[in-house]
Amino acid sequence: MHETEQLKAAFATIAEEAPDVGGVTAALAERRRVASQRRMVLRLAGAGAAAVAIGGGVATYERLAGRRPVLPEAEQPGDAVALHTRPAWLPDGYTPSQLVVAVGDANSPEELRQLYTARAWSDGDGGTVTLAELTAAGFTPPANATTVDVGGVSAVLVAGPSGTELTWRPSGGPMVRLQARRGGSGDPEVDRPLALRIAQRLTLSPARVVVPRLGWLPPGVDGSAWGDMYVPDGYWYAGPADRAFTTMVDLGPTGLDTHADPIARTVQVRGRDGYVTRSGALVIHLADGRWLRVYETNKDAPPLSFDTARALAEGLRLAPPVDPSVF
Repeated sequence: MHETEQLKAAFATIAEEAPDVGGVTAALAERRRVASQRRMVLRLAGAGAAAVAIGGGVATYERLAGRRPVLPEAEQPGDAVALHTRPAWLPDGYTPSQLVVAVGDANSPEELRQLYTARAWSDGDGGTVTLAELTAAGFTPPANATTVDVGGVSAVLVAGPSGTELTWRPSGGPMVRLQARRGGSGDPEVDRPLALRIAQRLTLSPARVVVPRLGWLPPGVDGSAWGDMYVPDGYWYAGPADRAFTTMVDLGPTGLDTHADPIARTVQVRGRDGYVTRSGALVIHLADGRWLRVYETNKDAPPLSFDTARALAEGLRLAPPVDPSVF
């Protein structure tokens, strides 16, 4: 599994302009980090990238005290989210590292919340490129910003330790924010020409990605701001931005390490075989070969109840694998 440090660095400036979206990303990253620290080790169980995800606001439509939904596989899929741009050129050695789809600004009316998508590439040695698409029309350049020409359009340029960032609206496209850093240098003399070269070759290349959707949340959890993170080794991580929600819901090619967390009992959820571990994690083997996992990442939290884990698993709307071409 990929570490989240590069993602945090690459999205640092974006989070300043979209604080609620940044909170979504941080919440997902923190749950992944804590899960890794707890040695929720993955075991190899298959090949090929898989996918799933969200694409609308997360609604608490059932409560534990009420009737739990049972959603057959291949029904009630997640929603499609549009991607509009892609880089036609990247330096040698940069490969896809993350895709994030999120909705922030939980205090705004639903129709005004900012939908945010971002794709990131890494060279494995501290170098990152992040391309974000933002639906918010407003943008206030920081005091240290300058302007440059990108394809005949004025772009705002900001240089900092996270790399050089460009924000502009390509003709016929959405507002985009490109951030580039070569080898973790944070040197504007190195990062600026890289960012400009990528920006000048940005193309309009419409695509759609179907993202999973959490259809149920525990009472008291705020689902008005949410995010999904996809890593190209085949894992989706989904959840609300509410930091009170420390449960991880993910889907990918492996289950949990049953040596570190032995099986306590077998169960049937979503009409499929699964098991509950001694820590309370729920793991389900889906018909397409992937594993749906629900587990608690906060070691100080009460044990995850089976009813809660099952409701989260049964309410998750699945989606087909992500097409690598979206990167």
